Amino acid sequence: MQVKVQYLGLIRSKTEKKSEKVDLREGALLSDLLNKLVEVYGEAIKNLFADESQNILDPNFIVTVNGKSLPTDTKLKEGDTVSFMTVISGG
Repeated sequence: MQVKVQYLGLIRSKTEKKSEKVDLREGALLSDLLNKLVEVYGEAIKNLFADESQNILDPNFIVTVNGKSLPTDTKLKEGDTVSFMTVISGG
């Protein structure tokens, strides 16, 4: 199956892409997509994804599937759009 992946903010500069289509096995989870992207882009994005202390997504990082924030055990479907972005704050 194929999903569309959009990169916004800091992750766009790390991947040097606005978006791409990614092939995954049927029934793949969002976490499978994260692992595949780490395989492709390596440490450049791994550090953005991981909160090593709790083995979850870094709380400063947002992932949406079709516009909704969902957990990493969400099952993806053909044609889903997954967006990755970092939280921006300032003062």
